[in-house]
Amino acid sequence: MTDAEQLVTLRAWLGWPWKTLDPLAVEAATMGRLREVVEETDRLTGERKVNGSNWGLNDPVAQAPLSDFSYLENRSNVFYKRLRIELHRVLRRGVPLSKWAGWD
Repeated sequence: MTDAEQLVTLRAWLGWPWKTLDPLAVEAATMGRLREVVEETDRLTGERKVNGSNWGLNDPVAQAPLSDFSYLENRSNVFYKRLRIELHRVLRRGVPLSKWAGWD
């Protein structure tokens, strides 16, 4: 997957924080570092992408009934918080000290 494809994939995720993360992701993609950021975020959150899926198959939460999407916001929030930190690291802006305000 290229950095441009990775950006398209992120933008397709439910609840993608357009105002807070999209500009950072675009900048990282332009530098050719977005895939690295996402891979590191996955590693740090203990998740693994399998064939393009967003979450690991061995996670009991991911095996919840399809009708129960109550886990999605919390899991996405954790991923996005870590992604924000990794984007700042790669863009050499230091770790953002402000508290995550949540969704855009």
